[in-house]
Amino acid sequence: MDNQTFQIEEWNAQGEKDLIGIGFVLDGQDTTFIEFLSIREDDGALTYFARPSDSNSAEIVPFRLESEASDELVFANPANDYPKKIGYRIHSDSTMQVFIEGPREGKTTRKVFDFVKQKAV
Repeated sequence: MDNQTFQIEEWNAQGEKDLIGIGFVLDGQDTTFIEFLSIREDDGALTYFARPSDSNSAEIVPFRLESEASDELVFANPANDYPKKIGYRIHSDSTMQVFIEGPREGKTTRKVFDFVKQKAV
């Protein structure tokens, strides 16, 4: 039987305005990637922060809000190697699409993830 791979993000409110989260990839029963996430105001701008657990440093990468609509937020960091953009688009109360975008092999690529809200256990 083939192992299935799942991308998962868990978010929780912290205070009135901030969100903290964790993103991870499950390959079968194995966790193959983890990153620690937050969204909060920083120097007057809504900012998405990511810290991959597999990086050689404790570097936290900021992505500033680039655009927003009623159903979408796009964060960008042109100085980051990859990704340069991270976007969240709400499709319904229970579905959302996330993308990461940046240069790969000399061209800009976009990887899309479809998320379905799960009930907390």
